[in-house]
Amino acid sequence: MAYHRITLYDIHDVAFLKLKGIEIGLVLQGTRVLFEAPDTEEVKKLLQAFNENPPVPILNFIRTLKRLRAQMLDLRDSRA
Repeated sequence: MAYHRITLYDIHDVAFLKLKGIEIGLVLQGTRVLFEAPDTEEVKKLLQAFNENPPVPILNFIRTLKRLRAQMLDLRDSRA
């Protein structure tokens, strides 16, 4: 089933979603890299949960964050 996508701007929100198994897309818009996630109730609930400061495995979160940053730079550099 195809879902509509929502645009996300905060890499920390996105890292949390990835930790929870949500597939994230990266989109280059000008010089900025934006993130896209499925527009589902699950994603909305996870975003709300993240803003309530849940416990997360910190090393996994940091690794995911670093991978996302590397993907962002790769995407931006591929355009140059």
